[in-house]
Amino acid sequence: MGTIPKFHCTYSELLTVSGTLLNNAKDNKTIIVQKRPKRADPYFSNLETRIHNAIEKYFGLDSAKDLRAATISLYSIMNPAKTDLSEFNTDIAVDYKNDKVKLGEILNTLGFKKYYTSATHDNQQDMISLLGQFNKNMTPQLEAEIVDKGMSPDLITRIKGYSGTLMNADLVQETAKGKRPEITDEAVTEFNGIYDEIIGICEEGQNIFKDNEVKKNLFVFSKILAALRGSNHGGNGGGQTPPPPTA
Repeated sequence: MGTIPKFHCTYSELLTVSGTLLNNAKDNKTIIVQKRPKRADPYFSNLETRIHNAIEKYFGLDSAKDLRAATISLYSIMNPAKTDLSEFNTDIAVDYKNDKVKLGEILNTLGFKKYYTSATHDNQQDMISLLGQFNKNMTPQLEAEIVDKGMSPDLITRIKGYSGTLMNADLVQETAKGKRPEITDEAVTEFNGIYDEIIGICEEGQNIFKDNEVKKNLFVFSKILAALRGSNHGGNGGGQTPPPPTA
């Protein structure tokens, strides 16, 4: 009997989610290292190298480039997009506080009523839908009206710029996820080792940020996996129950 994977997702999903969780940890490295000194340099850079080497060794150079590009592109876009969309949502509520009907109409037109909550909770497909509707329905007339009310034109420009880039990154990711290498016992052993490291980071991150729901969710393996798959299903730590691993 071959080596049994400890995780319940595909191998490419494991490595992509692991890369994302590692990036989240690096973004919060200062406080993590304060609480857990063993995560001090060069821990994160070594683990990043280990993940990249596993992708390259077991998926091939082309797949490694694709998966790396997908992870970097998607989450370098998703995080600032969430920040800018949140700022827009707050500012427009202030600007139209005396005209709730018009506020509701604008939010509905731009996709906020349907997609905002799930998109800003890492639902990748709903983020794409929200940005697409924002782009399509932000006419010059509507933009001029909103800017006249006080909205930053630079903020609108930034939000409009995310859509095409995110869609391209999503396409790269889906292509990369579809590649099916030969997975050996040696590969599964290495994947299990990476999974153990990542789940350790998840457990620590959830504990460190237990009083900050947004930060805490950055360290929930199953939530990142669900976002990767474009669903809203979440959970705690590594306890997700999707289908058994495949390539």
